[in-house]
Amino acid sequence: MSGSISLSELFKKNNNQKFVFVKPGGNWGDDLIYFGAECLAKYNKLNYETCSLDEFIERPVDDSIVYIHGGGGYNEWCSGRVFDCLQHAITNYSSMVIQGPCTSSTNLEFLTKRFDDCFKNKISEKIYFFAREHTSHNLYKNIQSIIVNCDVGIDQDTAFHSDTKLLIKKAGGLEDNYTLFGIRVDNEAPTLKFEQDITKVIADPAVYAKSFDHWIRLHAFASSIVTNRTHSGILGALLKKDTTLFGSKYHKNKSIFDYSLVESSANWPNEKELSSVLRKSLISNFIPNKIQQSYRITKALDILRGLPDQ
Repeated sequence: MSGSISLSELFKKNNNQKFVFVKPGGNWGDDLIYFGAECLAKYNKLNYETCSLDEFIERPVDDSIVYIHGGGGYNEWCSGRVFDCLQHAITNYSSMVIQGPCTSSTNLEFLTKRFDDCFKNKISEKIYFFAREHTSHNLYKNIQSIIVNCDVGIDQDTAFHSDTKLLIKKAGGLEDNYTLFGIRVDNEAPTLKFEQDITKVIADPAVYAKSFDHWIRLHAFASSIVTNRTHSGILGALLKKDTTLFGSKYHKNKSIFDYSLVESSANWPNEKELSSVLRKSLISNFIPNKIQQSYRITKALDILRGLPDQ
């Protein structure tokens, strides 16, 4: 089955029911997904509680509608916890399960096996499964276990439902202090070479930030953002910052850009533009590596540039 109902319409249609929102895990960027979904839930007057995956598994089963927050965990290199979350929901909760807008890798063989396992003993009467871009949506149409068991839909990442006034309030305002090069350093990082450059503010926001509010502030205090972190790009667009989003390990960033960001303030650079943006500055070439790699000097410069410490 292929669905046409939006997530907002689905929430509104069932706002007389109790919901449990499940966070399958992730980084501070995923918290923007959760934040936006909760903004959408409040807009539609939902009665909901929120829990982590571990809390969800220990939670007594009842007649709640289960909403699993969207994300990018349906792939072969992440922890697999989102598969565990989906399987627990559809094999224990009989009423309705909703998978929020998500992205998958394009490894059809891997996904088919994992989803077949998830749906093997399902008892849920109704399951909605949302993609957040066309690549994943088209992929789900080729996975028999999803097509047979779910109403498959497409809707934007719930981060786009975030209340920007609340985000700015959480950040403590907007400033224009520096260009943030938010380059990811995890197992989804691309193979491109990005050299140390003391003249730039280079930090993986998902690693550098100490809290969700700190993560927001890192972007809110930037004059511009260059990143391959999906939600750094989305947050930059929400805050109307000059934002350049480029690719990571797989299609996710480009697919989300094409579906939701193409008409925003964010930019997708071509290869030449990206090379120019990421190029090491001429000044940096004359600064000894010992100085460039000094934590104390880098920290002092970050303070002078107005990079928030918390």
